[in-house]
Amino acid sequence: MTMKSLTFILFFSISLNILHGQDSHDCMYPCKPESGFLVGIKSNGIGFGGFNKINGVNLSLVENTCKINGFSASLFHNLESYKIQNGIDITLFSYTDVLRGVHFSLLGEVDSAHGLSAFGLFGTSRNVNGLQLTGLVQMNMGKTCGVNITGLYQISEIHKGISLSPGFTVIDSIAEGVFISGIYLSSETANGLTISMFNRSQQSKGLQVGVINSSKNHKGIQFGLININKANRPIFRYLPIINFNFKKKKPNNGFKT
Repeated sequence: MTMKSLTFILFFSISLNILHGQDSHDCMYPCKPESGFLVGIKSNGIGFGGFNKINGVNLSLVENTCKINGFSASLFHNLESYKIQNGIDITLFSYTDVLRGVHFSLLGEVDSAHGLSAFGLFGTSRNVNGLQLTGLVQMNMGKTCGVNITGLYQISEIHKGISLSPGFTVIDSIAEGVFISGIYLSSETANGLTISMFNRSQQSKGLQVGVINSSKNHKGIQFGLININKANRPIFRYLPIINFNFKKKKPNNGFKT
């Protein structure tokens, strides 16, 4: 690492510390590292081991540092340690509570991700804002806003943005945006464009494209070999090639019909 690179990282980390210096909890569970060696002044510099807070570069086998503003590299994270990462984080097995920046790991969890989070095999998150890349399986149990690209299987609670997967995608609650899944796509409520061999939704608005499109209540157009919209009249519920429904819901004035 050249002197220019070190200077840039230190300047970058100090800037992050100024921007995020007022976190409501810097270190909810302060770590008690067995060893930590710092080349620098106070919390600024290059650290080896675990610290409560560091601005700069931290290198360790087991990541115990509670808050890092800058660059972090380790083999794996301490699962019992609360961690905030502002900057770049590289590890094999991760557990990060708050990420603002870039994260790379083989597998693990980033509870709240803001920026780019990439997992080689498996990843799980609660709230995501930004770009998420996963090799095999991604599970998001909260709200995802942004782009999610998964190699095999993606599960989300709420997703607003773009989702791409050659395999399977399941949205437990709300999907808004563009969703493309090679084999299977299922959502409780979908608004926008959904493309898959088998498209399934409870309620949806927009365009469905697939070999089989099935919805209990779809407002919009369906293109596919078989199109099922159970909200249509019986004769139009099962149609080949194209099906559509643009009926507006009648206002309810409180009178029984």
